[in-house]
Amino acid sequence: MNKKLLALLLAGSMLLAASCEDDYEVEEKAESTVTTTFAVETMPVAPVESLVTTESMQPDIVQIRNICELATYRVYFHNVAKAVKPRSSGLSGIGESDRQFWFEYSGYVDLGVDMSRVAMTIEGDVVTVTMPDVGPIGGVNVDSSSYDFNSVIIEGEHWYNVINPNEITATDLTNAINDTNTDTMFSILSDNTIMMTAQQRAEELIENYIQLVGKYSDTHFTVVFEHVSES
Repeated sequence: MNKKLLALLLAGSMLLAASCEDDYEVEEKAESTVTTTFAVETMPVAPVESLVTTESMQPDIVQIRNICELATYRVYFHNVAKAVKPRSSGLSGIGESDRQFWFEYSGYVDLGVDMSRVAMTIEGDVVTVTMPDVGPIGGVNVDSSSYDFNSVIIEGEHWYNVINPNEITATDLTNAINDTNTDTMFSILSDNTIMMTAQQRAEELIENYIQLVGKYSDTHFTVVFEHVSES
């Protein structure tokens, strides 16, 4: 069988397979999975002593909100993202195959308290602080220097894909990162240890501030924390 006949037969079989699909192109996102490792860092906060003066006789809601704004708990992550870019639909997909690629990247998520929702009441020596649970401040922050296109491992093409290779582009990497970031955020917010530690950190800083005010006013305050719902 000569080379021209072989090429014609190959092209014919590809057209026959494509004829079973709609003759239009559908943009498909890469399907991705993620393996994530976490490390946490307590962000430095100015000593609460700096918020108290000798004239402070009672806790101040402005200062408590300042503490909430500063009590950030940063969760670093390192992801191994694995994705599959599907072949295009219709005629544009002739000669293409699904193609896997994977790469590593790093970033972080900040957890904290929405200070605008913090309130306080004082009745005698009882201070009640009403606040929401900790949550993400902003979104997922990706370290753009932790990866580049040269660090991406791409599955090799089959010999018959040479006619129409399924190229992996920068957009595919961005889509894969967006997908895995969703999983990363879910994993962080579902980690009870991380969330409880972040919550305790904010509450401890607030209570330390209140008790320090009590020291100057010769009052021992009892601090009660109440949490408002997300609705």
